[in-house]
Amino acid sequence: MGRVTSRLSAVIVLASLGYILSGCQVFSGPVVEPKSKIVLWNGQDLSGWKPFNPGEKADAKEKNIWSVKNGAIHCAGKPDGYLRTTTAYSNYHLHLEWRWPVGKANNSGVFLHLNGPDKLWPRCIETELKHNNAGGIVLLHGTGVTINGKNIQDLQEKYVILDKKKPSSEKPVGQWNILDIYCGNNTIRNFVNGVLQNKGTDITDNSGWIGLQNEGPVEFRNIYLKPLK
Repeated sequence: MGRVTSRLSAVIVLASLGYILSGCQVFSGPVVEPKSKIVLWNGQDLSGWKPFNPGEKADAKEKNIWSVKNGAIHCAGKPDGYLRTTTAYSNYHLHLEWRWPVGKANNSGVFLHLNGPDKLWPRCIETELKHNNAGGIVLLHGTGVTINGKNIQDLQEKYVILDKKKPSSEKPVGQWNILDIYCGNNTIRNFVNGVLQNKGTDITDNSGWIGLQNEGPVEFRNIYLKPLK
C-alpha cells in the first residue's frame, strides 16, 4: 500500500509539474535544425504545407483560400486561418517576402514555433505583419519573451501584442517587402526590409512549425531557412 501511495503521489507531482511548465512548452515531435539552406516553398505548389481554416465548409474552400498565382503563394483572406509547414524547425534564419497585392494594406503574420493542436489561434510566437506594425511580436496562448530586461508572459490571455520599436519600414501596397527572422539560443530578432524592428530573449518556445497567417489578402514568396551564423 505504501508503494502504491508513493507512486500515485509521484504521478500527481509530475502531472502538476507538467501543468505548471505548460507555459514553457517544447515541441514534442521530430525537429529539424538547418545545416544548409532549406527551401520551404518550391515555387510551384503547396507541397510540405498544411492549411488550417476552421468551419463546416473550410475543407471545400481551402483550395480557394490558399493557392499559387504568378510565382507566389496567394491568400484570399477569408475565413481566418493559416498555412503551416508539416515539418518542425529550430535554430534558424527564416527569410521570406510578402506584399499586399491590391487595394489596401491589411493584416497577416508569421507564426514561429507553432505547437499543439491546430486551432484559432495556435500556441506560437508571431512576427507581426499587420500594416504599420510589421516586425512587432505577438505572444499567443502563454508564450513568453523578455524585451529590454522585462519578462512578458501572460498565461491567461489568448494573445499579447508587442509593438515594433522603430518607425515603419514597410513598402507601399503592391511592392514586395523582405522579412528576416533569426530564431536561436532563446532569442528572436525581426528585420523588416533590413531594419531591426524587435528583439527578444528568453523565449519560452524554441521549436515547432512555421505558419503564414490568413487574416486578409496577402502574398508570399521566396521562403527559405538558413543556418544561424
